[in-house]
Amino acid sequence: MNNKICVINNDLTYFNLHRKKFINIIDKKNYEITLLFPNNYSSEKYKKSINNLKIEGYRVQYFFLKRKSINFFLEIWTLFSLYLNLRNDYKVIYSSTVKLNLYLLFISLLKRSKIILHFSGLGFFYVNNSIIFKVIRFIIELTFKYLKKNNTFCIFENQDDQDYFTKNKKIFKIGNCLHIRGVGVNINRFQKVRKKEIQFTVLMVSRITIEKGVDDFLNCYSLFSKDNKFRFILIGQYEKSKKNEMLINKINKYKKNKNFEYYKWSSDIKKFYDIANVSVLPSYREGLSVFLLESLASGLPVICSNVIGNKNLVKNDYNGYLVNINSPNEIRDYIMLLFQNKNKYNQLSLNSRKLSEELYNEDIILQNFSKFLRANKIL
Repeated sequence: MNNKICVINNDLTYFNLHRKKFINIIDKKNYEITLLFPNNYSSEKYKKSINNLKIEGYRVQYFFLKRKSINFFLEIWTLFSLYLNLRNDYKVIYSSTVKLNLYLLFISLLKRSKIILHFSGLGFFYVNNSIIFKVIRFIIELTFKYLKKNNTFCIFENQDDQDYFTKNKKIFKIGNCLHIRGVGVNINRFQKVRKKEIQFTVLMVSRITIEKGVDDFLNCYSLFSKDNKFRFILIGQYEKSKKNEMLINKINKYKKNKNFEYYKWSSDIKKFYDIANVSVLPSYREGLSVFLLESLASGLPVICSNVIGNKNLVKNDYNGYLVNINSPNEIRDYIMLLFQNKNKYNQLSLNSRKLSEELYNEDIILQNFSKFLRANKIL
């Protein structure tokens, strides 16, 4: 009996925080699980984390990956590297992100494995609307449509993405798809905390990119920079690039102010939710943001852009507010509304926690995921 499963990942940290819990429902006594990670990290912290996974019983292998690359030769090398790692006869191969899902379908032409394509979001390919990216999207969708098989199954973290691929583009059969409402959140770990009224704290946790709306967050902060009743906290990793240089320069400038804090990373993200009063995410597109899921569980009202993903989590004037993209003034106005109206703030806070408990509890989401695997005889 074939009991081998392979899980392809593009980021070790994200896997440990949010993807591993899906894999943990698979009984390691009955299945041999191999994890594939990019080979472009060599820090001691990375090696230690990999070693911990091996101690837990996972096999670990590596492949070549250049994130956000559209260089033809680098993509061919990624495809070849994946193929070399997937030569074993796996019963199930599970991948996430649009790029890895795409490559897995090419490789699946040579294999009989059951394929799980997990769409956490559609990524930067679906944010940029230049001609070249429209062409890339067309090729991506054509490839999905004609390379999928009957044993190809899809997991979507938000309803809009599932509808796009099933009802709109008719690429995947609805019976082979599952909508899981994001990765879920541990509602026992993240709790609603009574805030100390020292400063009204505005929090954003995100990768530092234009597409995530970081510039809107910074421009909104500039409207409060001289008002010490407010504190802004930004947490997120950034990649050094010309595109990000402007954001990094702004962050370095604002870090000199007493009411602005920036952290590249935090191993204890909960402490920031505990001191925050409101979460802000003015991104251009989302899957189903973990930051917002954790914010809801923490009882935080949310101000975010009115885009796919975000609008699934936030109901206007119920648990937060939806704003237009590139609208720092709108964000400011809603921050002031919540700051000045405690009754309104408290009601939105209660509603955030209520939504989290009813719809985004990770226990419920993992149960639905497990039922889907069993119903389709994937495991």
